[in-house]
Amino acid sequence: MHSLGKREISGSIPLHSTSLGSENKVKGSWRCAVNAVPNGQEVQLHPLPTTSANRATRPEVIVPVHRLRRFILAKMSLLMNRLSNTKNSFQRLKDFPRVLCVCSAGLLRSPTVAWVLSQPPYNFNTRSCGTSEEFALVVLDGILIEWADKIVVMDQKQADEVKKFPNSAGKPIIVLDIEDSFLYRDPDLIELIHEKFTLLSSNG
Repeated sequence: MHSLGKREISGSIPLHSTSLGSENKVKGSWRCAVNAVPNGQEVQLHPLPTTSANRATRPEVIVPVHRLRRFILAKMSLLMNRLSNTKNSFQRLKDFPRVLCVCSAGLLRSPTVAWVLSQPPYNFNTRSCGTSEEFALVVLDGILIEWADKIVVMDQKQADEVKKFPNSAGKPIIVLDIEDSFLYRDPDLIELIHEKFTLLSSNG
């Protein structure tokens, strides 16, 4: 579930027996949708269908309800802390526009873009991430989008991933159209970033 607004956070949290214990209270493979609303927390549990694909990655868990609640509230607290930090005034929000740079794994292109755009003549406050949950060290999520004033992606597929988050609406998305064939801070990549970002920014 992709959803994050100023008054609500939703997300999917995989539950594992290693973190929750093994008392016979809640049994089965579950995905937990957690919502933070102004008057408290709302929790929804959805059983996962049993398929060959999820059987190996999400084994059956047996958890006590009280441990489940503590786990969810701890996750909720972390999400709320992250959300509040998106508006941290010590970032000097008016002086340094916040730009989120996105590629697939968040390892080569987007960190290079983030470095370039943090330097003169741009001087942006930048972060980088990736869309791939399998490979990215920092995975794109709704809180990173909430933080950003502008989002820079490498291709249209990544732009489409960004647009799946409702709170991306109204935020400028710049598609650099840079293929995944460069090393980190490759001089040719740096030159291409300057060229494309300048051109695309001036066009809109």
